Amino acid sequence: MHQMVLGILVTLLIMLGFSLRAEGEKKQGEALPSNPARSSVPPSSAGKTAEISLPALAPAAKEEIEKRLKKLAAAPAPDPKTLLSGAKCYDTGPPNMTDMADFICEKCKTKSLIAKCHVETIEKTRRGVDIIRKKGLDISIDETGFCPVCTEGGNSLSAAGNAAKNEVVLIISYNGAQAARNVMSYMDLKILEAFMDDKDRYADNQEWEHPLKDSVKRLEQLLGVPLEKK
Repeated sequence: MHQMVLGILVTLLIMLGFSLRAEGEKKQGEALPSNPARSSVPPSSAGKTAEISLPALAPAAKEEIEKRLKKLAAAPAPDPKTLLSGAKCYDTGPPNMTDMADFICEKCKTKSLIAKCHVETIEKTRRGVDIIRKKGLDISIDETGFCPVCTEGGNSLSAAGNAAKNEVVLIISYNGAQAARNVMSYMDLKILEAFMDDKDRYADNQEWEHPLKDSVKRLEQLLGVPLEKK
């Protein structure tokens, strides 16, 4: 008799355990979204930081650029001890002129094959110019020096004022009027970006820092803003 009662109690306890377990799984299922794809945060975006794009500044007036250039010229040079030293400069040798790539002239839309290293230079220059333009300087480039149609010695479509062969020309304008055209050197974009950021130094391609004050004369040429002589 006692064994029968004990067996009934064990059976009831087992049934109660299954019932509680089923109820717990039901509540857990209700807490989760029925379709993960409808979740407010897509799985692919979890853990990623949203990119913030700052609006471009309006082009500065020539008077503002002149004021900033005079301020730089009058400011003391940074302490040489604070200038960072970059990597050691290694001779990479002459550029490879045998690998070719497509180039489309932005002026006449002619498509041609030119050295790949030139295409890479143009693309890098375009990115640098875009960065500086967003900082408030009306800057553009003339790439016609790489176009066989637009360069001097081309066909009848060639026109005066185009860039010389294999040269990029930087153009600065104020209020829509062109103020300066200069053949670009590899450091010009570096000093222009530092100038527009109101920095007292710039870093070269090997990340060596130099006083921006030492480039005031070049900035005068690039910006088309000659400072008055004292």
